[in-house]
This record gives sequence, structure tokens and C-alpha cells, in this order.
Amino acid sequence: MAAGIRGFTHLYNAMSQLVGRTPGVAGAALDDPDTWVGIIADGVHVHPASLRIAVKAKPRGKVILVTDAMPPVGSDEKSYLLNGEIVRDVDGVIRNSAGALAGSALDSGHRRAQRRALARR
Repeated sequence: MAAGIRGFTHLYNAMSQLVGRTPGVAGAALDDPDTWVGIIADGVHVHPASLRIAVKAKPRGKVILVTDAMPPVGSDEKSYLLNGEIVRDVDGVIRNSAGALAGSALDSGHRRAQRRALARR
């Protein structure tokens, strides 16, 4: 943060994780009250308990819920080309040919539902 980092995108995804002796990037993101975190709130990329932990750890206004939605969100397309690779929508989760997460098919209605669920805490 001393170098000017103000935020972390896609908290918990493709970053070093919070472990007891080594807090990693996720731990640094959660520990600093001045930074914001963006979290893919689809219940797949990040477990709901991990989302709640982040919301409790960060001050109000420092958590941004995102969908990681891919271009055909809301359409009937179930497979398409992404960065030169065919990816598929499998039950609202975009996966590559190896089965790894490659995005989400959530729309703004799902984001609103996630916000309402978090508001109940």
C-alpha cells in the first residue's frame, strides 16, 4: 500500500490466499481499511462465507460486488470465443475447455439479490 495501491480486483481469485502465517494478497487487502476490494459475488468464484468475511472486514463503501459477466450475458448463447478459446456457459458459470472458471453469466438482477442477502447480516 505504501507504493500507492488503493484497491484489489477479484478478491480471492488468482491471488495468494490468507493463511495463518502468511496473510498473502487476500490478507493484505482485507487488513487495510483504506483500500477497496472487488469481489465476484456469484456464489461460485467466491464462497458466500468468504464474501461475508470480506464485508465484515472492510469499512462500509470499500466492498464492490461484481459479476465478472461475459459478453453474451442475457442471451441464449451457450458457447462463444473468448481470447481465442471456446468457453461455455454451464448453469450460469463460464468455463474453458479444461473446466476452469472463465467468467460468469450473472446479470444485474443477481447482483441486486446478492446485495439484499448481504444487507440481512
